[in-house]
Amino acid sequence: MDLLAALASYRASVKGRDPLETTQIEFINLGPLRDRYGARWPKVRERIFDVRQAFIERRVGRGDLVMRAATGFMVLPGPPEWRRAAPWAAAPT
Repeated sequence: MDLLAALASYRASVKGRDPLETTQIEFINLGPLRDRYGARWPKVRERIFDVRQAFIERRVGRGDLVMRAATGFMVLPGPPEWRRAAPWAAAPT
């Protein structure tokens, strides 16, 4: 999925949420790794980003959005599990 489609899908999933919930953004900085690798960074950058992205995506919620940035990742939280289940979990009246 391209970035614009991912953002559109994310926007639809958080529509109507409390603004405080939607501003809990996580930044994962790979700058320290870049500094540590030094001159080798250009050769290993893509591999490190691929491995880190797979690691992050295995640990975030289904509705969360993980985006690559220049020096790391940004994770936008999607709706909590209980909110996605709420329409089906509501007691019949």
